[in-house]
Amino acid sequence: MPKITIYGIPVGMAAMKCVGGSGKVRHQLVTSNQKELKPWQAKVAAAAHAAAAAGHGPYTGPVSLTLTVTNPRPPSVSLKARQWPTTRSSSDIDHHVRSVADGLVAGGIVADDSLICHLEVWQCYPDTPGVPDQLPRPGVVVRIDEIPIGE
Repeated sequence: MPKITIYGIPVGMAAMKCVGGSGKVRHQLVTSNQKELKPWQAKVAAAAHAAAAAGHGPYTGPVSLTLTVTNPRPPSVSLKARQWPTTRSSSDIDHHVRSVADGLVAGGIVADDSLICHLEVWQCYPDTPGVPDQLPRPGVVVRIDEIPIGE
């Protein structure tokens, strides 16, 4: 089971919006945070590619995915005030899953994100107590485990 660590400010896949389209021009579905999302997914893809090159994957069957997303603690929020990133300004946990899963597919370690059959996700700050695979600074830890297919 590979453990992939990516440092940087985690970027969740934001809301989708439709742009363009009139006459013969096709509509395009894009995320509203494309500028931040693309470099983050490129980091995830590069780390996934390195793990695949080291002999992990590519996974073409069902997998279990465990993510620990370590977000930066805003300077205005003390540990006493809030131990977990659970405000409207923090990215939804499912948005982090989508952006990381797409990066894993782009990096070639998982053939398709539809292969993720089990998911465990933690979202924390660097100083949130008791979180597995928590990082000392912002980033994400990804663990991929193959799910055996029964006979």
